[in-house]
Amino acid sequence: MDAHLNLGKFLYEETPAWKTYQAPVTSDVITTWYQERAREIEQYSGLVDNALALVELGIDNGIKGLDLIHHHLKTLYTLVYQCNCNSTVTLSQEESMSDLEKLHRMTKEARGSPTFITAFVQMAVPFLSRVEGMEGGKARRQLLEQYMVSLAKVVSQPQAPQGKAIIRDVGDMMSLALKCVYSCERCEQLDAADRILECLPMGTTGLSEELHVLHKDIDKLEDHLSAMEILNLYGTQKPISHIRNIQDSPAEAKQLMVRLTRGASRQPSSGSQETFWRNLLQHLLTLRGRVFTCVEPSTCYQLPYDKSVELVVYAAREYFNSAANYRDRDMSLAKSCLALIKDCPAAIQSELNLFSSLEIVEGFGLGLLPLQVRLCENKLDIIKRVLKECPDAYKQSEKLFRLAHLLGLDGVETPVAMPAAGIPMAPGQGHTSILIANTAIEKEDFRFAHKLCSQLMSAQFPPAWEVCRKLAGQGQFKELQSKLELTSFVLTHRPEEELRHVMKERGAMEVQLLSAESHDSGRSSIIGRSVQQIVTKGTGVVQQFIRHRPLGVLGKQSDQDVIEECLEQLGDEVERLCNEEQVERMNLALSYHPFYTTDGMDVHNQASYGRLAMEYSDLDTHLMLSYLLALPQVTAADQLFSKMAVSKVSLQLAIYYACLQIYARTAESSDGEPLLCPPATLMSHVISHVIGHSTAEWPVGVQPAVELLQCYRTQLCDHVQAETLLGLGTGIDVQRFTQDLDYRRETILSLARTMDTNMFKTAQSLAKPHKVAEWELYMALTTWLLTDHRQTYSLVIIPTCVCSLPVSDAQKKLGDPRIAEVLLSNPQETASRLQEDTYPLIPGTKYGLLLVFYTLLQQCAEEEAEIKNGDVDLSIHVSLLKKFKSAVRGMDYKTLMTGEDSVSVLRPALLATNVHLIAKLAAKIPCKACDNGFLSSEVVFRVFAEKLFMTGDGKQTEPQDKLPLSTRIELLGRLLKLWRRALNGASSAEVTGSSEEGHNSIAMEMALEHLRSVHTAALKRPQECSEVYAVCSKMVASGLRLDVVGTVLDVTHKVQPHTMSVLSLVQEALSHALEELRHTDSEPQDVLCKIETVISSVRQHEQESGRLVSSGQVLAIIRPHCSDSSHTVDTRRALLHIIEKHLTLSEDDLNLLILYQTQAILLNQFAVLATLEHVSSAQGRTALFTTLLRQASTLDQLQVLECLLETWGEDSRFPVQESWCELMEAMSSVAEGATGVILARAGRSHVPEEVDEAIWHKLSSGSVVDGLKYSLVAGGVVMKKSLEQLQQESSVPIMSADVFELLIVKKQVSLVVSLPFYIQLSAHLQSPQEDISTELFTKVLSCSASELSERLSLNQPAKRVREVAQQLFDGGFKAAAGSLVLSTQQFHPNTLTVSDGVTYVNRLMRR
Repeated sequence: MDAHLNLGKFLYEETPAWKTYQAPVTSDVITTWYQERAREIEQYSGLVDNALALVELGIDNGIKGLDLIHHHLKTLYTLVYQCNCNSTVTLSQEESMSDLEKLHRMTKEARGSPTFITAFVQMAVPFLSRVEGMEGGKARRQLLEQYMVSLAKVVSQPQAPQGKAIIRDVGDMMSLALKCVYSCERCEQLDAADRILECLPMGTTGLSEELHVLHKDIDKLEDHLSAMEILNLYGTQKPISHIRNIQDSPAEAKQLMVRLTRGASRQPSSGSQETFWRNLLQHLLTLRGRVFTCVEPSTCYQLPYDKSVELVVYAAREYFNSAANYRDRDMSLAKSCLALIKDCPAAIQSELNLFSSLEIVEGFGLGLLPLQVRLCENKLDIIKRVLKECPDAYKQSEKLFRLAHLLGLDGVETPVAMPAAGIPMAPGQGHTSILIANTAIEKEDFRFAHKLCSQLMSAQFPPAWEVCRKLAGQGQFKELQSKLELTSFVLTHRPEEELRHVMKERGAMEVQLLSAESHDSGRSSIIGRSVQQIVTKGTGVVQQFIRHRPLGVLGKQSDQDVIEECLEQLGDEVERLCNEEQVERMNLALSYHPFYTTDGMDVHNQASYGRLAMEYSDLDTHLMLSYLLALPQVTAADQLFSKMAVSKVSLQLAIYYACLQIYARTAESSDGEPLLCPPATLMSHVISHVIGHSTAEWPVGVQPAVELLQCYRTQLCDHVQAETLLGLGTGIDVQRFTQDLDYRRETILSLARTMDTNMFKTAQSLAKPHKVAEWELYMALTTWLLTDHRQTYSLVIIPTCVCSLPVSDAQKKLGDPRIAEVLLSNPQETASRLQEDTYPLIPGTKYGLLLVFYTLLQQCAEEEAEIKNGDVDLSIHVSLLKKFKSAVRGMDYKTLMTGEDSVSVLRPALLATNVHLIAKLAAKIPCKACDNGFLSSEVVFRVFAEKLFMTGDGKQTEPQDKLPLSTRIELLGRLLKLWRRALNGASSAEVTGSSEEGHNSIAMEMALEHLRSVHTAALKRPQECSEVYAVCSKMVASGLRLDVVGTVLDVTHKVQPHTMSVLSLVQEALSHALEELRHTDSEPQDVLCKIETVISSVRQHEQESGRLVSSGQVLAIIRPHCSDSSHTVDTRRALLHIIEKHLTLSEDDLNLLILYQTQAILLNQFAVLATLEHVSSAQGRTALFTTLLRQASTLDQLQVLECLLETWGEDSRFPVQESWCELMEAMSSVAEGATGVILARAGRSHVPEEVDEAIWHKLSSGSVVDGLKYSLVAGGVVMKKSLEQLQQESSVPIMSADVFELLIVKKQVSLVVSLPFYIQLSAHLQSPQEDISTELFTKVLSCSASELSERLSLNQPAKRVREVAQQLFDGGFKAAAGSLVLSTQQFHPNTLTVSDGVTYVNRLMRR
């Protein structure tokens, strides 16, 4: 044999990869072989010890380069065989782990047990030594430090090492101890921290600089632990890291001390109170001396003092509240409590004042409980009650002023007497004076009331204008000079809308005073009566003077100037009234008021009257009417009216002119004065005569005026109807409505097809003048309700279909006796219309509607109407429908009663619950195929038996599956055989005449053939199910019901057995989609939609009590991907959102969701990376938000923080309210941040008043509008202060639409009537709406954007005006409310007076 023959050559030929190790080989090749061989042993056998032994053999033989794999195998050996870890850990997994994770796995089992130190020395120390040998001592120290710090967060009982020290360097040990203690976030680890401190060496001299610094840190740690012990003593637990973080912050340190003091007050003390509070003070001083040196010592003393005051006041309040009256024993105890504090701070003084006020109240004989006095929100109510129940209390004004002071109405510390002239009066004292003065007026003590009013006027107290006006208006108060003084004060401080009334009253007073001084008593009495007539009739010059001058001009004139101008024009009027008996009857042709004399008397050319009337049409309606009456021809006036814009005012004015002309030309006597008669009365009188006669019956000279009256009455009627139609908002073509008769009739009938009562009344009002019979309206309504063709009332104009009304609503509406009354007035036509037009459109399955139809038809028959009803009587229809209504579902009654195919119609509706009822009624149901023309009970039971056999009784999904195929084939064969025998035994005539039996025989034969084919297919048992799998997978992915998928699987399993289940299909669909999500390059949204579809179907399946798959099985597949870093943050967040939407998230999953949302929000604005620790606890969120708020310097960053707080939401663990306040304050200090802070405030409630006031001040300093908008959103005291500030503004700012809408929404319009921008608000209501902030008002009203228009009534201007007028009316501003409403009614401004507005709004609000 050849000595060089290679016997193992065939091995290298079979495995070419081994040629690398064929001789000759190098040391590197040998090393590689050892490494790969060891990996193969571990990979294929799982025997880590054998792989380790091979590597150690190589090391013993001097093979280099095996240290790293030896380290990993040694570590794997420790994990698998010594630490009881999961035996499935492989070498590749171990290599991918971090050293810290390996260390945690080694000590996991022994963590927290007494054997922890032993296990750590045996398993972790060798690992640390290997790390030190491979990476150096620094790596060992860092790894050990990371491990101990992470362990300090979870291990509650540290153990002192025994034997050989693990950490050999003293500095490393001290540094590690500090980090471990400060890393612990738990508050109950004080004992553990003390034990760690005991293990540390004491400081000595001659130490290095580094050790010296560490010993100082240890001393600080000891101080922090002492502080932590004091905090725990009083129930204020804080982690030691928190104490270190706030030790240099005076505000946070003081806040912590305050919490400690509050906690101390809630703890029961075992010894004396004095000892307890001394110990508390000593502990506070200890905290301040050792830790919180930034806090002043006086703060420590102040805290116990404040708490003592708080406790004393609290105890006194409890005794006060429980007392029955001022002399109760508890009141003495309350005073004793307050006496414990020697000095008298504000809180105690406030309580003492309340005691004194109660004594005064009882002195007046008012039986109020002490608790009632304290809880009274408006303390003025107490003074009102005193004045009401004690008749002479108003005379004791000084006592009442003191009571007001004690109740806190003055806002000053000490009571004050009535101020001297020119000195402002405190609000509480002023309002008290007003109440006393009102009471004095009611008691008719005018002298005392005038004294109080004089004091109020001297102090220039504006709210007193009302009581001054009330006193001046008293007829029994005869001092005219005093009345003028009171009226002067009222003119200075009155609201703008009261100017006309006050001027009228003042003018009358001055005239009376003047006449009293300069005329004799007889003349004076005449003038007094004449002035009274001027004021009451409304035709005086004072009213004309005020009406024709702008309010701004009147405001600039002095009182004397106004009176002088009024008196100049009053002269002639007073003279005329004084000689009233000599006044001749007014000449109707052209009569002028003295005010118009200079304008009219110089006109001689009658041809110019028309031109002058046209020029004055927009300026002076009275003068225009005078010129028109002077025209010789009525046609000239007609030309003028035709050129005016069409409105109710212009048409009514034309009618009034025509009535005046007719009355002047036809009146037989001169007893009446047409111009002095109310226009409505005159027009009603003339029109009543015109309607009863034709135009030809009137004199020739009157006929043009009669024609003019009839023409404009018709136009007014059409105009009113057009406005009514337009107000419906249905898109009706008004022009076509007036011209096209068919369109008009169909529109009116369409309006009648409604459930809205008001809409039907509108149709009735339109039908009467246009000659549409009431029967037609009710017939249209009845047809609409019965036919189930639900369309809105705009059927002709805008055919918008809506959902069908419930049958119950239609039946209730049709039960109205008025409908039957009107329809039965013409029974024959009603019956014909019902049968021809209505019946074909009624659905056959609506038994309730059919019952109403036949009942109504039966009533028509009772009225002797001819009915075409066939073979079945109407009473039978009514009887059948009453029974079918409650027992039968889905059957077409109309088809059933035709008798064409009654059995087929009846079969689907037959159930075990109704078969007996239908069998009893069968003799009344037509059937043309039956012998006597009607069904029989036998036929009903036979049909039900067939249905029960073939399809089950409806309670089981597939009852036929209960029997094996072979049994069903045998049973059906025997039944078919029996059936054929029965047919053979019957006569040929019977067989021929019964086609149904033949059909049944054919059906059974087909069913038998089908069962045999299924049985044959089942015997074949094909092994491949790829087509079934593909179809079912598509069904699951498309979101089909899972029970349907389960049914398909069950059916296919009988034909083609398989192992597929709904659970496996769902799991595969989700797994495939998740992997596609990881590797897809396309839009991930499509894949997420697939996942959501599958999860949604699982949720629906669970809600329907399905058991094929559960949400827990789905969560097990998706949850690992939610924390998988290979997915993007947005993808993981989207997965968690899907789970949250359809399934229930655990607390850990919720924390993950919040983390990913936080990271996405902060991504582009902040460089801070949020971690799970930041969002999983209240402390973490607070610290993160505080850090971000300090870094935020721009509006964009602050808006990001706003989004962050909204994402975190209202969580009881996180003080979100405090954070919102801090954010809003920060936003108010940034340029252009007003909008953001207003939006943020709109979504918040319970914001402290001091925060609102501070933000309001900041915004107001930059923009009055922004400040007002914020105050309206905030409400409360801030809103009142803002409105008061606006009253002092010299210029009128231009307000935005948002401000006006907020005033309306907050119902504060009455508070701004006296403000300059009220005119802007009125214009805002009457003009097209400007753009408003949708985001702001959706937050204010807590509604969606789609609901906003309806909530604000933006498309209903009339409703908006009515709501604002209601606010003004409720606030006492009736004149302003009337003026606002009338301004929207298209009345000419020159035809209106203030009294008209008040009268109109009083009528409107009483409706």
